[in-house]
Amino acid sequence: MAIFCYLSITVFMINRFIKKITNISDERMLSFSTSSILFGLTMIPFNTAEFKFIENTIYRYMIIMLIFGLGIFIMILANLKLKLKEKIKK
Repeated sequence: MAIFCYLSITVFMINRFIKKITNISDERMLSFSTSSILFGLTMIPFNTAEFKFIENTIYRYMIIMLIFGLGIFIMILANLKLKLKEKIKK
């Protein structure tokens, strides 16, 4: 049950970030696409040995890079969006 809560919160936060960056008015299609991508990613490992390998070697480093890289990327996009809004106001 905790995994489902974590995934739903993650999808919600991803959708909020993307919605705020891109000014999308309808969030339903965005959540459908994000959920289908996450579902597709969960279907990749076929057995437990592959899952353990992916979990121990790939996910560990990918998540660390994703957390720091995505945070910096979102900050850069937010800064660019703010500068564009200020330029349009002038």
